[in-house]
Amino acid sequence: MVIQTGPQKQRPCMKAVPFVEEMFEVTSCYFPIDFTPVSQTKKQKIIIHIFDIQPVICLPPNDEFQISHEDLIRGLRGCLSACPEFGPLCVPLLLDKLQSDVQSAILDSLLTLADSAVVYGSKCVKEFQGPLYRCIKQEIFSPRSPELVSAAESALSAMGVALSPQEILV
Repeated sequence: MVIQTGPQKQRPCMKAVPFVEEMFEVTSCYFPIDFTPVSQTKKQKIIIHIFDIQPVICLPPNDEFQISHEDLIRGLRGCLSACPEFGPLCVPLLLDKLQSDVQSAILDSLLTLADSAVVYGSKCVKEFQGPLYRCIKQEIFSPRSPELVSAAESALSAMGVALSPQEILV
């Protein structure tokens, strides 16, 4: 008997392979999200920092949606780990952010890698394992914060799962 393990049963895969790059570009430009709700007089402003561009959206004071920083991060992380075809496009982005001096970008990159490594699969993870391992090792052995160490350990564990065989013989 062969038992299939892996992301196939966890997440639907997009079948729009011809448009993978375009779909990735649409979502990846928001990574990493730096979201700061700021109160100003009677209006609430939301500032979303995307690279050096800072679009400002004013919301009414009684905002019924109550969007949080974590909500946006989880949503974008779900998009970036939506299908294996994003792997070869997303991992270089994650590597770039892992080499940043901004701890929130590093943390978000590690957590995104932890969520997406299994989805991207062994071929993708193997292709980038050397640079990924060096960045993760840096965070574990030269810790800047306990949160980064924990995220680095999660990312390393996810890489191990992604690199392990996907079939278990019983």
